[in-house]
Formats: sequence, C-alpha cells, structure tokens
Amino acid sequence: MILDTSLRCAGEPVLPSLCVRLESWQCPIPTLFQYYHKAAPLRTGLVSHFFGQILSGHKSRIHHVAFSPDGKLLASASHDRTIKLWDINTGICLKTLRGHTDWVWSVIFIQNNHTLISASDDHTIRLWDINTERSQILGNLETEWMWAIASHPQANIIATAGTNQAINFWDIDKGVCLTSLKGHTHRIRAITFNSSGKFLASSSDDFQIKLWEVETQKCLQNFSGHQGEIRTLTFIPPSSTQPEILVSASDDRTIRLWDIQIGNCIQILTGHQHRVWSVCYSPQLNILF
Repeated sequence: MILDTSLRCAGEPVLPSLCVRLESWQCPIPTLFQYYHKAAPLRTGLVSHFFGQILSGHKSRIHHVAFSPDGKLLASASHDRTIKLWDINTGICLKTLRGHTDWVWSVIFIQNNHTLISASDDHTIRLWDINTERSQILGNLETEWMWAIASHPQANIIATAGTNQAINFWDIDKGVCLTSLKGHTHRIRAITFNSSGKFLASSSDDFQIKLWEVETQKCLQNFSGHQGEIRTLTFIPPSSTQPEILVSASDDRTIRLWDIQIGNCIQILTGHQHRVWSVCYSPQLNILF
C-alpha cells in the first residue's frame, strides 16, 4: 500500500505509519477499487488490467510519489530522508538520492524528465539532476517545514508551501523567490495548479481552501465545508457540459467537488472509513480515483 496513490483497494484502511513500500499495478488480475465518475455516484469497480507489484527499499514510511512526464520513472519521497527512483517496467530501484537531513514530504518532476524537486522538514527545497544525482538548494527557508510543491504547467516556476502560512513562487532557472501569496491563517497542507496554470488552489489546517489567480495574485474564492484537515487537491478540467471543478480530500473521510466559478460545493463523496490522503483524476478514463 502506498500513502499517495491513484488506485486504492476498496475496504483497505489507511495506515500511514506502516507504509514502507510501494505497489505498482501492471498485469491482468482483477482488483477492486473505489472511484467516482461524473455520470454516476461513488462506486466499487473492477480493474482487469492491473496487478500489484511491490517496490521495497525505503526504511520508513513513504509520504509522496510522482511519475516522470514520460511515464518511465517513479520517484518516492520518504521519512527515511531519501528519494528513490524506480524503473516502472522492471520495478527496480535505479537510484537513491541523499542530501536531505530530515523527512522528505513532497517530490515532483519538471517537464524535462531529468530534473526533480523535493521539499523537506530540513527547511530546504532541493533541485536534483537525476543523471548526476547531484542537488542544489533552491531555497533555504530557515524555520519553515515544507509540505507541498506544485509545478506550473507552462513555465519554469514552482510553488511551495508549508508552516509559514504563505505560498512562495520560485524561478527554477534563477533559484530565486519571485513572490508570495498570503491569506491563510494556518499551515498549508496542499497546493495545485490547474491545467492552464491560470489558477492555483491551496488548503490549510483551518479547513479552508483558497482559489488564487496566478497573474494578479488575488484570492478569488474561499471554499468552506470540510470538518478535518484537507490533505490533497486536484482540478478536473472544464468541458462542454461542465465547469472546471476543484476536488478536495480530507481527514473528515469525504471528498468534495467544488464549482470554482461560483464557489459552491456541488457534490460530497462519502464511503471511505478512514482519512482520505490522496485523490487523482484520470482525463483518459474521465474517472476520479
């Protein structure tokens, strides 16, 4: 079981303290999972073309995973202070990146496939060249614990957030902080850009979600309703039949869908028996995992 996953078996409890291995899904054995489709409520489905493969190697729980843009690599960030790179086809750990001195909470690839960015409780953001395994510190934030990273889809800019209640925008090439968005009154757990990079959503421990316009740096909407910490956010792009939707998952065991134009919660998905730590939208299948 992995802590951050787009495929969770129905009925399995979330046990983050025991999470020290990864599972990938590749071969044709039926597997049950819970999902939401726009045309139907949350339901249990059958995936006939996936099989669990265990990727073992971390010595402590795994907090975050990310695929490379070309889909060939998987990066995993762990409380053992390392980042591991896995070959998707073979399940082999290709490299272990060392440099952080505390828990690693987030990891993302940028579009060139060989650059990785990580955030850690050691108060640093590191920029990794996975070919040389060398890193440079993009930002040293002295006292802030870093919990979330998001990559702008159209520019060499990332956003980071953590305990200082602000969202920082960084120029990856220059290694400098460009600006900060302020408005949250508690530590920030999750941030994400929409597919165009026009909007950024953020959630904090006051159970609030904010929608920001990136260009103007203005907060456009505040979403309220969750009764627990909001662990993850993702956007569903607009279509001819629906507006753009923001999806949030929370410790209150619910997933909420928000219309970002009017700021209303349009649906609450229930069914999980434990905290919901991750949610993922598949544009190919038009399904929310």
